[in-house]
Amino acid sequence: MEERYIKLAYEKVHTSEIESIEEINGVKYALPKSTNVFFGTENIVGDKFKVNDEKPESKEISNKIYFKTNSNNLKFEIDYTNRLDLIQQITANAIVRIIINKATSLKVENYYINSVDNQVLIDSNDISFMQIEQIESIANHLILSNLTTNNTGNILMIRGYGSIDSVGPVCERVGELGLLKIKSASKKDGKISLHIISGKRAINDYFEKSKIIDNLQSILNVNQSEILKKVKELKFSKTNGTIKIESNLELNTLDNSYNFIDENNQKEVILDDTFEIETSNLHSSKNNSETSKEYRDIIEIHENKDIISEKLGEEVVEQTAEVINLIEKVNGISKDNSIKNKLSEKAFNLTKFATDVDGIHFIYKVFRNKNIQEIIRSAKEISNVPDYISILGFPIGDVSKFYVVRSKNLNIDLKNILEKVNPKLFLKSSGNMYEVDGTVHTQNLATVMESFLLNIKN
Repeated sequence: MEERYIKLAYEKVHTSEIESIEEINGVKYALPKSTNVFFGTENIVGDKFKVNDEKPESKEISNKIYFKTNSNNLKFEIDYTNRLDLIQQITANAIVRIIINKATSLKVENYYINSVDNQVLIDSNDISFMQIEQIESIANHLILSNLTTNNTGNILMIRGYGSIDSVGPVCERVGELGLLKIKSASKKDGKISLHIISGKRAINDYFEKSKIIDNLQSILNVNQSEILKKVKELKFSKTNGTIKIESNLELNTLDNSYNFIDENNQKEVILDDTFEIETSNLHSSKNNSETSKEYRDIIEIHENKDIISEKLGEEVVEQTAEVINLIEKVNGISKDNSIKNKLSEKAFNLTKFATDVDGIHFIYKVFRNKNIQEIIRSAKEISNVPDYISILGFPIGDVSKFYVVRSKNLNIDLKNILEKVNPKLFLKSSGNMYEVDGTVHTQNLATVMESFLLNIKN
């Protein structure tokens, strides 16, 4: 069977003659002579498509794919939006693997592409920031160079740079990707996975993060270039000439991450209670008596933990909420303790995470390793008190749960907001005007929570 997608990656509709017909239990199945559909492999998700304007019904006979039909030919029509994303992801993945082979000492073991993730698996138990930046830099230089590609069906060649084994449709020119970013890196079973976003996925990611930046800029009332400086100021307040931390994070961990981004222009490290960062000679401008230090280039990566997070990924959910809380403290806003007598102790403790915005108390929080149902019960109890909105996230491995509930006196239709959020982000979702919940891939949790926050505020 001729696989037309190899040379005609942008062909949306193709009508094929029938090569042979097999009848099974009175049902006719036809083998096409050619197709524009990429059926996928164990590594790469395939096209979404229709056959003769209907959902395809297929059978594999003698290692060939036959389609149920009563017609004299087979008309294949692919989901074009999905195809464009697919060719971008396959091309981006191939570029990263070529660069790893040519420019680093690392060894690519495998790769996987699906509708939400694009990853390259490396046979190594650590990777440096310098190596990741090098890969990103070369990739984006190639994209800007807009080099042409040549796809043979099992080999993709980037003209003038190199080639790699690859299957599926690809871009005619690498410039179609626009941008490539290594969004995060994780470790599992002693291997490093680089998670890539490129093309339309990178553009969507950019706009989502841009909304977050605009939101922080508005809240902090500063220029965009001053956001980091303002956050640092809010993180620390001087009390009697000493540094007082207005945060639940340790001084070293907090100061490390911000110096790392601001001074070295590197990627942010996930800040949670299981991650450790090895340092030597860390400089703190806050205290001249401390010994000057520098970061190590290599981070010790801990088993089954994400090590390099996108700067505005899941951790920004917590950081955004924390920044807003700090603004409250700076401006002397205090919470009305009169609700203490109206709520159980657990529910009242949850209100301590609330942030006042235009008279509404937002509880905007990610909880790890906590009793989910207990927290949800507390949030429901709080909804009986006026002017509260809870936007909660619960990471559970690769899949996360989210829950949003509002006070009954607020004129906000959460079901309507749920329908406005990109449905591709959800694995499952349901709810009504008062409360909604669902599950998402953990990498999409921050985006979903931010979407609810921004839509509610607007």
